[in-house]
Amino acid sequence: MNKSNLLEFINKSFSYKNICLSSDDSSKPLTGKEINFTSVDLLSLYHLLCEEVGTKLRIRDIYSFWSVDNILIWLNKELSATTKTDEVDSLRK
Repeated sequence: MNKSNLLEFINKSFSYKNICLSSDDSSKPLTGKEINFTSVDLLSLYHLLCEEVGTKLRIRDIYSFWSVDNILIWLNKELSATTKTDEVDSLRK
């Protein structure tokens, strides 16, 4: 997933909050005054992302959801780790 796809996903998923994140917002804290996500919003975003990619992902760092940039780094690392695990599992079969 790239930054523009992630921003579009967040904007669609949270359209009820009347926010429209752009690439200029990607380094801003999601829980800050401008974006104002709650802990419930972040939890919802986590579950929506897991559903979107079709697998449960682990959060290893509490700051993974600090900003869109951090989410993108986390998501790509987790998807890479998931792919490697799937490859190993398929070799075992």
